[in-house]
Amino acid sequence: MKRKFINVTKEYIENLAPTDFCVELIQPAWETVNIYGSYEEYEESLKPYTTEQRYLLAMHWLGAEVANGGFQQFLGNSTGIVWEDAYKGYQAIGSEKLAYLIEELIKIYGRDIPFDREERANILESLSEEKLEEIDSLTDLYYEIEEPEWRKVTLWVKANSEKFLIQAEINDYSR
Repeated sequence: MKRKFINVTKEYIENLAPTDFCVELIQPAWETVNIYGSYEEYEESLKPYTTEQRYLLAMHWLGAEVANGGFQQFLGNSTGIVWEDAYKGYQAIGSEKLAYLIEELIKIYGRDIPFDREERANILESLSEEKLEEIDSLTDLYYEIEEPEWRKVTLWVKANSEKFLIQAEINDYSR
């Protein structure tokens, strides 16, 4: 894979479109943060990044998984380890609607969602059909609100631009 150097500056962030997904801002973290191991390994791999970068990464991971297979996929896959950071990210950007979805998932689980993948998956597998339908309804609601709510992410990134400045070598996915 080819690599390229990125230099995310305040000017770059100021010029983001309202609908920009801010991918380059989190790509270094996307490539290095460990979501596949223990919660301690996840925490350790996040140390080079700001809290804001951490939240943005988590919101991206959640969005990618839910877009691909709903909240059941997010919770069943290794990416579910980021649930709390995504929740805190939604709170930080002022998205009561997206934070509400996580709060409802916690209610369905009957407790905080475990960080351990196997534990999350076991609880998911033990849920009644009614509870799984509730999760699917939350997925449908996510699809309805994600695009307009994501604009809040871009505004939050711009308001906190100094927290997203980064110089890094990343994978180059262009042709």
